[in-house]
Amino acid sequence: MTDISRSQWYVGNASGEREGPFSTDEIVNMRLASSIADDTPCWRQGMSEWTSLGQVASLAALIDFRRSVGRRRVWTVAAWGAVAVLGLGAGAFALFSLMGPKSAAHTERNRLGATNDSASLPPELEPLDLFRGTWEHQVVTHPSQVAPERTTLTCTETKEWTLGGRLLQGYTDWSPTGLTGFVLMAYDTRDHAYRQWYFDSNGALPADGYRGQWDEAARTFTFKDMSPDGTTSLLTCRFIGHDRYEWTLRTTDAMGKVLVYLEATAKRQ
Repeated sequence: MTDISRSQWYVGNASGEREGPFSTDEIVNMRLASSIADDTPCWRQGMSEWTSLGQVASLAALIDFRRSVGRRRVWTVAAWGAVAVLGLGAGAFALFSLMGPKSAAHTERNRLGATNDSASLPPELEPLDLFRGTWEHQVVTHPSQVAPERTTLTCTETKEWTLGGRLLQGYTDWSPTGLTGFVLMAYDTRDHAYRQWYFDSNGALPADGYRGQWDEAARTFTFKDMSPDGTTSLLTCRFIGHDRYEWTLRTTDAMGKVLVYLEATAKRQ
């Protein structure tokens, strides 16, 4: 397997010429210094074609990690900056969502017609209703390429129906780091799959989003996403009764290297 930290990268300049090779650290430092941009073409051995830097999820994770550390945010932000891989490259971890000032968030929820009434939900949306409410998450971040140390995190999350009960939206606060997020969950009748899209205050944007299925017998959602550069994310959420569920998130690069590995327990408040 190729270790990204030892990869030799090439980039395209404004004149269309190839420059390099550069180490991964050099590429990251160049991006942080704005010497290159997210739309700069890049390539390394093992990639089938040249790809915009911002679309290489493994690099995006490292860049986001370094940027977060530079802002003196603790590991929490680095971990979820790593999860921004899912938003920038492989879709988004949809349990977490962008929250502004509470008054503004409250106004926006009212404007969109947020509701907790699930009585009229179509059958395919009933499994998503399990996520509705306020939850406290205890998260364990296992050592990985992006986040080398094991850490325990806590967050509070609230999800509610909006747009006439067709979308489930969530607001999450990772105190005391200041990281906040916004998530949308829905059922796609075209793909016959559950979908998730994630945004956060660290700049994560969804490229496509997760697609998943619900196993009624196991009471488990399984979501998967893959970025153009082969980064793959697998998210499972297993409900244990009405007031608790356990979830895991594992993201690997095209060579199978673990970028992010999280395990958590969520309890209804």
